Amino acid sequence: GKEVEEVPEIVDDKAIIKVYYEIDELQTKEIKYTVEYYKEGAITEEDTQREEKIVQVLEPDILEVNKEKINIVDKYFGYKLQKIELVEIEDSEVVKNIGTQLPNEVKHNTTIRVYYMIDEEQTKELSYTVEYYKDGEKQEKDTEVEKLTVQVLHDDTMPVNKEKINIVDSYCCIMF
Repeated sequence: GKEVEEVPEIVDDKAIIKVYYEIDELQTKEIKYTVEYYKEGAITEEDTQREEKIVQVLEPDILEVNKEKINIVDKYFGYKLQKIELVEIEDSEVVKNIGTQLPNEVKHNTTIRVYYMIDEEQTKELSYTVEYYKDGEKQEKDTEVEKLTVQVLHDDTMPVNKEKINIVDSYCCIMF
């Protein structure tokens, strides 16, 4: 057998024409996945991430998930991870709830949806103080502090418990 650069015009009887191919590293394609974050079911568009990779065209359409770039712990103050969904688009959109762990790899064009919900266990304490004065002098023993524990996202206001504030007969013979 002899090596030739082009297909010969004629060959001997029972000849074998061997054609050799090698992978063309210059033929590439882009594969990608998207990460979307949701708070209480609403997407936070500004936090959407895209991961892209250029691979040779014969490579499978599978990407390794860069877990370090996806926050499933504490991305949003006052929230906790609820669930993770994978949205794969083939003939139609297929949504898979995968619990609370990120996958190691995903198919090309997959969207990873990371859902956060309000964490009722993240709390803060609000308070106000009621001070009583008699003849302009603060009555330390009568000072009362009202406290209320609320979720950390709650604003810093609380209702006044009017029944606990004595404005009628705290001290004999003094008018308010």
